[in-house]
Amino acid sequence: MEDSKQTRCFLCECYGEIANIVDLESLRKGLEHHPQLVSCEKMKSLCLEENIDELAKRIPQSPGCRVLLGACSFLAKGDTILSGLQARGIDPSQIELVDLRESCAWIHRDDPVSATQKARDLINMGIAALMQRNSSEELTIEPRQEVLVIGAGPAGISAAAALIKLG
Repeated sequence: MEDSKQTRCFLCECYGEIANIVDLESLRKGLEHHPQLVSCEKMKSLCLEENIDELAKRIPQSPGCRVLLGACSFLAKGDTILSGLQARGIDPSQIELVDLRESCAWIHRDDPVSATQKARDLINMGIAALMQRNSSEELTIEPRQEVLVIGAGPAGISAAAALIKLG
């Protein structure tokens, strides 16, 4: 396996949405000596274009470099971050996104200690996932214009008729 000490961690404060609940500074300090991490940084935000530019500049363009992002869920702004990094040449298979906003800060709003502990656990699980991940090449699949309709009842005949109309 490649040098496992090339993983960098970036924690998003989300302009207070995460940082006001999860103790990111204690989380960052606790990760400073993690055997799999080379660095752990806090950033005000990760999802705005200028933040993605800055993040891409901080990620070395070397094979084996892995990135752990503690930010929002993939369904919120995580996909924006990942696609932005990919557009800037960062291999998406080497990035792990951990949801600290919806899964920690928002649902544990009244219990910052539990939110921080859960964030720590999720970050550690993300690091473990990155250590097991390998790159894979992109596949291109060409769809075929063929269909098999099984069944000659009303549903099957209706499906066949609809498909004929579609060509």
